[in-house]
Amino acid sequence: MVATWMQDGQGYAISALFNKVQVANEVQTLDITADSGTYKLSFEGDETSSLTYNDNNSAIDSALEALASIPTGAVAVTGTFPNFTATFGGFLAGTPVPLIVLSTNSLLIGSSPGSIAIARSTTGVGTIPQYYWIGLSQSLRATLTEAATLSSINEVTGTGYARVRVRTDTTDWSQGLISSYWQAKSKAVGFAATATWSIARSMFIATTQDNSGKLLDVRDLAASFTLASGESRSFDMTERFAAAS
Repeated sequence: MVATWMQDGQGYAISALFNKVQVANEVQTLDITADSGTYKLSFEGDETSSLTYNDNNSAIDSALEALASIPTGAVAVTGTFPNFTATFGGFLAGTPVPLIVLSTNSLLIGSSPGSIAIARSTTGVGTIPQYYWIGLSQSLRATLTEAATLSSINEVTGTGYARVRVRTDTTDWSQGLISSYWQAKSKAVGFAATATWSIARSMFIATTQDNSGKLLDVRDLAASFTLASGESRSFDMTERFAAAS
């Protein structure tokens, strides 16, 4: 899924994370056998900068997150030399990913070649819920964390919450042809105030309507706003996909 929030003509890309909810994150182990030398790792064909045989977890983490194929915050490397664990999260949460690869090996153990044993200990798994909940928050995206839930998002309130339920299978969305290459499905998401609402600064998407619901993403609004009783505000959510040939 490639989705976009359209806010008063201003488009915001929303990640492909929205087509699933995390069940288990991918975990891979890296066990180094070496007492000198350097090495490089690769992920989906992208190769890291050179690492020293006894570099710590932070150095390995930074090298991996510098790759175009791993978004910032999408992997966390823990452990100490020579045993490390790479846990994928963020935009790769609940996703089965390829193994990290030892792509350049200049490691030594004495005068013999060294090695890194890389193995998958947990396969990333996700599931698709029937609905998402879209709402408004008084907080800006930068102040919220990946672990935030609806109970900590500082949600816009008046009478009840500013929250709308949207089906994940897009069966109730309208469909149109953007070009010969792209089709799109769109869904109007409207918020109507039954009392004066507190100021809205961002829009969020979550997995459930209860306060334990996982916050999947937040996007700052082009401009903050408030709604008086009886006023409304509408946004269009658009999914773009390749047109059938």
